[in-house]
Amino acid sequence: MKEKSQSYNISSVENACHILDCFLTMGNELSSVAVQKELGISANMAFRTLTTLQNCGYLHYNPETEKYRISLKVLPLCNNVINSMQIRRIALPILQAVHDSHPQLNINMAAIEGGEVFSIHRFNGVGLSHFEFDPGTRLKAHATAVGKILLSGLEDEEIDRILEKSGMKAYTDKSITDKKALMEEIQEIRQKKIAWCREEHIEHVNGVAAPIYNAAGEIAASVSLGCFDSVVSLEELERLVPELKNTADSISYAAGFSQASTG
Repeated sequence: MKEKSQSYNISSVENACHILDCFLTMGNELSSVAVQKELGISANMAFRTLTTLQNCGYLHYNPETEKYRISLKVLPLCNNVINSMQIRRIALPILQAVHDSHPQLNINMAAIEGGEVFSIHRFNGVGLSHFEFDPGTRLKAHATAVGKILLSGLEDEEIDRILEKSGMKAYTDKSITDKKALMEEIQEIRQKKIAWCREEHIEHVNGVAAPIYNAAGEIAASVSLGCFDSVVSLEELERLVPELKNTADSISYAAGFSQASTG
């Protein structure tokens, strides 16, 4: 079925989509030459496709640097995707109540699509340095608590494919970079329904996450509590685990799931 669907692809549209992907992986500004080399297409095709995207308003061209960047026109599309997620709409008032009770904590909600983890909402802790976890931000599946939870809901074969594609970069000296070690942790996460990030992504920042289920019993999203250890100690964060699990269960129940974990 996949091969059949790909036969309907329009190469010029496919090139345009790949060019937009380049801005996510290669940098904020790209030249026509860089796009040509990355996609393996002709200079003429790269220039024409970039120009088309520019004329449609999705790219902005800087004549001084001779490079293109994503335009603001894409923002409404991103917001439309995030705002249309039912699980997010259900979760917001519940998470707001948690934020009101614990304003010192960062509260993150994430989902996985196409093998990539994305932030879909965030409540920033009051007075804290803010991390780059704004809605739409790609998160590191192997180095974040929300990412590990989402991985735990996938088959092992799918996790292998994701890790093979994304790699397991070390962000701190506590990052897990060994696939076997990560898979052992994921097995434990599947049992306990809780995932930890102990300074694995950002030094002195700890986080704990729980799964949010949909009506079909699938992990639809994950929610985490996190903070600098100078503000909330690891021990204090551990004491908040029951409340985090209850919060995730409340969202799951509201989404139609009838057997959310309460253990």
